[in-house]
Amino acid sequence: MAIEAGLLQAIGRCKGRSITAEALSKATGFNALLIVRIMRLVTYVGYCKEVGESEYAANEVTDLINTPAMTGAERHHYDLFFPIGAVLPQYMRETGVHQFPTRPEDKSPFFYAHNIQFWNFFEEHPEDRRDFDEYMSERRKGLAQWYEMFPVASVLGPGTKDDSQAVLFVDVGGNKGHEAASLHEAHPELPGRLILQDLPPMIERVSKNSPKDIELIPYDFFTPQPIKGARIYYFRNICHDWSHEHCCTILTNTAKSMEKGYSRILIDEFVLPNTGASLRGSAMDFMMMMYASGIERTMRQWEELLELSGLELIKGSQDIWVAALSVQAAIMVAVGFVILVLGLFGKYLRKAQGRMNFAMESGYSVVVWNKNAALSGAKELPSWSPDQSLEFMKRNNIRAAILALGAPATSIEYPSQFGFLATLPSLSEDIDACLDEIQYSLSVLEADGVNLLTSYGGKYLGHPDFQPVWNELDKRSAVVFIHPNLEGIDSSIQEPRILPSPVFDWTHETTRTAAHLIMTGMVQTHRECKIILSHGGGSLPYIVNRIANLGADFQLMEASPEEFLDEARRFYFDLALAGYNEPMQLLLEFARPGHILYGSDYPWGQEKIVANQLQTINKVLLEREDARLITQDAALELIPRLKNK
Repeated sequence: MAIEAGLLQAIGRCKGRSITAEALSKATGFNALLIVRIMRLVTYVGYCKEVGESEYAANEVTDLINTPAMTGAERHHYDLFFPIGAVLPQYMRETGVHQFPTRPEDKSPFFYAHNIQFWNFFEEHPEDRRDFDEYMSERRKGLAQWYEMFPVASVLGPGTKDDSQAVLFVDVGGNKGHEAASLHEAHPELPGRLILQDLPPMIERVSKNSPKDIELIPYDFFTPQPIKGARIYYFRNICHDWSHEHCCTILTNTAKSMEKGYSRILIDEFVLPNTGASLRGSAMDFMMMMYASGIERTMRQWEELLELSGLELIKGSQDIWVAALSVQAAIMVAVGFVILVLGLFGKYLRKAQGRMNFAMESGYSVVVWNKNAALSGAKELPSWSPDQSLEFMKRNNIRAAILALGAPATSIEYPSQFGFLATLPSLSEDIDACLDEIQYSLSVLEADGVNLLTSYGGKYLGHPDFQPVWNELDKRSAVVFIHPNLEGIDSSIQEPRILPSPVFDWTHETTRTAAHLIMTGMVQTHRECKIILSHGGGSLPYIVNRIANLGADFQLMEASPEEFLDEARRFYFDLALAGYNEPMQLLLEFARPGHILYGSDYPWGQEKIVANQLQTINKVLLEREDARLITQDAALELIPRLKNK
């Protein structure tokens, strides 16, 4: 009220001289008694001095509040924040609290109070945008700067490229560019370009009075980072506005543009302790939830987020450089592709199947055979690395490979040679986690599809419990690769040294889940999914007529035998360990045109076996007009991003 009435401004203009309530009334047009009542509170909290009865004078706080930044801050908090607090009880009763709303009906506290989302609010209220920008540009003035907390010159100065075209500093979402300008003023000796990135409207405003020596580039951090190989990408108070899911997108977009071993991300944010958080940090966290559906993160939450984003804390004398009061910290992170792999696979796959463990070796995810001899047939785990696979591909004239149970980092590092299929948590244990992983893998990591096992928790893939997963995959027109596991196999009758499960039983597990998908109608209601059956479809193409007719006779399905056969032909079939003359002839006759794909099963299929099968495949396809469709074009239709690679 004192600011809106112009009281503090009028007191400040007196330049240290006192002014009475009556004089303030004449200057502002407000009632003198009302001014006295307002000023009792204003002087009590120290915003100015009460020097006599109904008489006031400015102090240092008055001068600070009268700056555009702090006046903007006061208006920002009162006009935007207080209305949220006023309706919180009603909001909780009517809708419940939605910390990270994703559906239109899940209103955030800010939306409930203002009937518009936080960031959209500024588009419709430019005066509030101006207040917010002024506040953000000056709120830490007089405090220790980030490059003082984190000794940027001594830590990152050595080794920085001494090249006029090299980029030293990218201020991502940097508002007016004050951080870039401040860094340049403090360390003019550091070589390289300084770049400010923000949304086009902000860049347009800044361009009218842009900081010296700072390049302005419009950029939305939910899109790929256009600046490649910068020394420093700086994120100040960006992540606290967004959920883990959104932050993964933001950070991953920049991680893909980093130069491994050289580029660094600096995150300048609050870091709350895992226990015993301060009042200021806790209040900021709650305020971010109410404003932007954001969050101030604990140390453990930061570690989780960085791991999921493919980034790792740089290890050194300090991992986190902490400001006064241990509230705000500068976190330095770097490209960490191995961590990216662990974030996707280590977190979820370890709990996916009881008979498999997942580990890291040579920077990629590998399946470790269980000691159960029925699974491995006494076969040792094959070695694998990206370089080893690239050499294998070169020797066998393979242009690109899509990795199932593979490392997304490999796809990021070699985008034209590798893609990957994301592996989900167990569908029988946590459907919500599966849906989250589908979104993260396909939207953030840009996986080429999803890898499913033939069954989960004793349920084949047509089970109604898995309907939400199929709905999400169908909505995304996802490529779905199905690989067998061991759940449907009775280990009590196995003779593992002679009849190991991968040789005999896996093909039948693929057939069972494929038939189950048709008999339950799951594939019929999810036409947008492109489903690939591994190993030539298991035994499906060879016994499909038996299943179709007996299934109808036994009333196992509503479909007729003819309808079952038509649905079975809709599957895609890879040739991994199925590239033999007789099976190929039958498969070529059975499958729809464009539904047969080359597959190697390398490194599980030894190179000698793969090479022999390639010879057979080439021989079978030699006289066929659709040879290119099978060896290349069908796969490019499923993975179109490889067409221009």
